[in-house]
Amino acid sequence: MKSKFDERLKGSIRQINDDPPLWQVYFSRNGKRYFIQKDYNQRPLRTYEAALDLLDSIRSSDKPNTPWACILDPDYMLVRDHAMDFDKLARKWADSSTCEIEWKEKRKRIVENVFIPEFRKKSILSFEDDDIKRFQNKLYAKGLKDKTVRNYMMELKEFFKSKRKMIPADKMPDFPRVKVQRSTIKQLSREEQDQVFEFLAGHNLPIFTFLRYVPCRPNEAGALQKTSVDVRKKVFFIENGLGKGRRLKDTKTKIPRKLPLIPEILEVIRPLMDKPGDFVFLTKDGNPYTTTRLERIWRAASKKANKKYGTRIVNLYNSFKHSFGSQRREEGYPLDLIQDAMGHTDSKSTRVYSDVPLDRLAEVMRGRTSQVVHSGDNQEKPNDFNEKESGREDLNLRHLTPHASALPGCATPR
Repeated sequence: MKSKFDERLKGSIRQINDDPPLWQVYFSRNGKRYFIQKDYNQRPLRTYEAALDLLDSIRSSDKPNTPWACILDPDYMLVRDHAMDFDKLARKWADSSTCEIEWKEKRKRIVENVFIPEFRKKSILSFEDDDIKRFQNKLYAKGLKDKTVRNYMMELKEFFKSKRKMIPADKMPDFPRVKVQRSTIKQLSREEQDQVFEFLAGHNLPIFTFLRYVPCRPNEAGALQKTSVDVRKKVFFIENGLGKGRRLKDTKTKIPRKLPLIPEILEVIRPLMDKPGDFVFLTKDGNPYTTTRLERIWRAASKKANKKYGTRIVNLYNSFKHSFGSQRREEGYPLDLIQDAMGHTDSKSTRVYSDVPLDRLAEVMRGRTSQVVHSGDNQEKPNDFNEKESGREDLNLRHLTPHASALPGCATPR
């Protein structure tokens, strides 16, 4: 009778440790690889002869119920295919990722610093739902924010999705949904923006003015090229972002946005179009503005405005893009127009600006009572939109004199 273990079986022996000596039997069968370091009595293979006897026994066995049959069971403790180790596959996955350079570098750091210390050489075929839940609980135990935990879990899920061909469907672990509570949007009013603009150097004003009226990301403003601006037709395109090493990259949506060149933007862009260089906005040393540099400049000016006027210190992104959405919504512009201006592909992203101001919410809570009490005041209706104030005056960049209430130590305005 022919041994069932002889079917396409190849084997070899190698020494994997000197002190104490340890030998390993390696063989492959039907496309699977096996690494055995102990005999079926759980004794380490300390000599070459013991390893050779083990390999010969596997090759020559013709009894279906022999103890060696358990060695070929993938769940048996002596069998381990290192090709399925998590650390090897995760590193290979991160190195071969086709995402943007910045995210690829971040993915590599997550794999090395977060995933591998937890799972190391665990076979991807042995993952269970409890392993994923324990990992998530450990992330929370470290005090990480919900959004950070969600990002890590999504990256781990993306890794397992990439190994669908290697992992049977019944062994693919489930990933619990991570709920992230929406954080309160921080924004500045027009007056607060004016107060910070007072402390910006003149050569930095053009790009910050652009950010004020164009709801784009800071890296998209820094990447604006002269070929994307048509002064004659009064249009421009948001086509790229500025990545690591000042390299151009795709925008987050990967969709170019066509926007009108309004007078306030044209006023600051026109003088820059004749200057040398491919980028519209350049620093004093002739380089395009990076997000880090813009953030540093804005924060320094914000600190000065805070010291003089008590202006809130808000980060660059919130000071412009979030402030744009909040200001336009408070001024009565519909969400669909705000969505188009901001380039949101999903209306959910725009709905974060739909919070009703507290003064209007108070009127709703009081109902008809508020209308009776104020019936003789000739006040404008809460939901009316004054079209006369929606034109140029609404868009003008004004360096307003700060209100008395903004000055330290001043009382409530009269």
